[in-house]
Amino acid sequence: MDLIAKFPRSSPLNGITLKEPVDENLLEKCIHCDLLVAEYKDNKWFKTEKQQLQKFREYVKHNIASVTYSFKDDYSFGRVNPVKSMGLHCITRQTRHTLVFYKMVDIDIENCHLIILLQVLKYNLYTGSYSMIEDYVINRQQWIDSIASHYNITENKKDVVSSYRPP
Repeated sequence: MDLIAKFPRSSPLNGITLKEPVDENLLEKCIHCDLLVAEYKDNKWFKTEKQQLQKFREYVKHNIASVTYSFKDDYSFGRVNPVKSMGLHCITRQTRHTLVFYKMVDIDIENCHLIILLQVLKYNLYTGSYSMIEDYVINRQQWIDSIASHYNITENKKDVVSSYRPP
C-alpha cells in the first residue's frame, strides 16, 4: 500500500519551529560531566550523548532552543520529530530532565496516544466500540509480547509497536 498516496494531506506541524526552554548553564555542565551515555546503541545521528549535546548547544540562544519538526522520510502523516534529532525529546530522559529542571515540567506518558484517546472516549461517553483500545492500554505488555512472538522478535520488544510495518 502506498501510504503517501493514501494520506496526501498537509499538516501544520510539518516544518513548524518551536521554542524549547533549556538551562544553558546546566547544558554546559552536562556536556562536561562523566554521567552521559558513553555510546549509543543506534548511532544514526550521534555516537555519544556528549556529541549530541554539543551539537544541540548550537541551537540554544538565551536559554531557548529553536527546534524545527518534520515528518520522517517524506511521509505526510504520523509523528513529527525534531530535524536531525535536535530537540529535547531526542535527548535521554535523565539529561532532558536536568536541562529543563527550573524551566518546565517534562511529562513523559508511556503509550500516550492511546491512553489519551481512551480517556477522551470515556469522558465523552462514546457509544461505539473501543474495547480493543481499552484492552491494549490495560494489557500493553501482553500485546507487545504476542506481536514479538508472532514475528520472532526477541530484542527491543517495545520497538515492535512503533516500528512494525505491514508487508
